[in-house]
Amino acid sequence: MSIDRKRLADLDASIARLGKLKESKEGELQADSAKHALDQNMELQERLRKQISRIESDLHELHERRFATEMGDVAVTKTAATPAPRSPRQWQIKAVPRPPFPEPGAEEAAIDSAWNGYLDHHVAELQKHFKKAGFDPDRTLSAEMISHLLGAIHGMIRWHRDAFAALKKRIEELEAAPVRYRGVWQRSDDYRRGNIVTDAGFAWHAVKDVPPGERPGVSDCWQLMVKAGKDARL
Repeated sequence: MSIDRKRLADLDASIARLGKLKESKEGELQADSAKHALDQNMELQERLRKQISRIESDLHELHERRFATEMGDVAVTKTAATPAPRSPRQWQIKAVPRPPFPEPGAEEAAIDSAWNGYLDHHVAELQKHFKKAGFDPDRTLSAEMISHLLGAIHGMIRWHRDAFAALKKRIEELEAAPVRYRGVWQRSDDYRRGNIVTDAGFAWHAVKDVPPGERPGVSDCWQLMVKAGKDARL
């Protein structure tokens, strides 16, 4: 059996060249896939995947040719024709404006309507983002991209929840200590945090609840607001 050494060398060179090209394309794809989901170039990734698939097909055919050459038979069975790619389904994105947030005391039906409007609006906005990034509606997302998206959504929800909790706590603190002028300090009276009194021409603010007998300027329950003016006038 005669083996065509030159043909084998040519095939080996072609296989090596395509192998390096495949590694290069896979490196580009991996680098872009490692970016944050919102920074990834989906059109580039799709193009690279198609190129890698084509290179793999060519490599497979070259390996078959090499095997046939080693066996002394240059006839190679052609690979099955790749089915024509189907046309991607088009996006059907609704134009959904974001509804105004319901006023305090709104009826339950109005709140439900606003809530559903919020959901529809943000779903449509996310679909626009996917369309712009080159996705078709039937494209399967990778687990990595899903984790980025859900992680971002969860992070935003948690952020706003914590911000709301901090704001609510601050409002409760302010409501629990309303600023109220109680007149001239009286030894027999008790005072609540936030109360304001005058004593000897000075204005004092209660920084905590004050039991009877705790005089401004002596007790740490009080904080000086305004010093007395000339002739003990404010």
